[in-house]
Amino acid sequence: MKEEPTKTELKDYLKFIKSFSRYHGGDLLRKIHDELWYKTFPAYQEKEKWELIHPAVLISCRKQGNCVDKSFALADICDSYGLKTKFPVATSIESNPFKHMWVRFYTKKSYVDLDPTISNYVLLIREDPSLISL
Repeated sequence: MKEEPTKTELKDYLKFIKSFSRYHGGDLLRKIHDELWYKTFPAYQEKEKWELIHPAVLISCRKQGNCVDKSFALADICDSYGLKTKFPVATSIESNPFKHMWVRFYTKKSYVDLDPTISNYVLLIREDPSLISL
């Protein structure tokens, strides 16, 4: 991370994280996803050189981020609530290929995929426990 967050950005980021403490389960995931999207919309930056933006800097809107930055921010916030996450990455097979990242949340028997760059609450749920590696 090239630009470190200021003390004010860190304080605001911790306040942002604590604002979700009254939510649980699916409501917690939805609220974090939606608030992160509102905080970072429409900021989206294609980058030639990859450098991860600290979530506190992203939330402050001092720097724009891409799917990687927003996915790491979403996972970092959820990690503070004990949610297990991984980062799936996909590559298009179009003539102009691109890569995209989102966040996968694990429960005891399933997982949910959330994309922090999409405003609608889009998710993919897998119910087959054999697909889960806990």
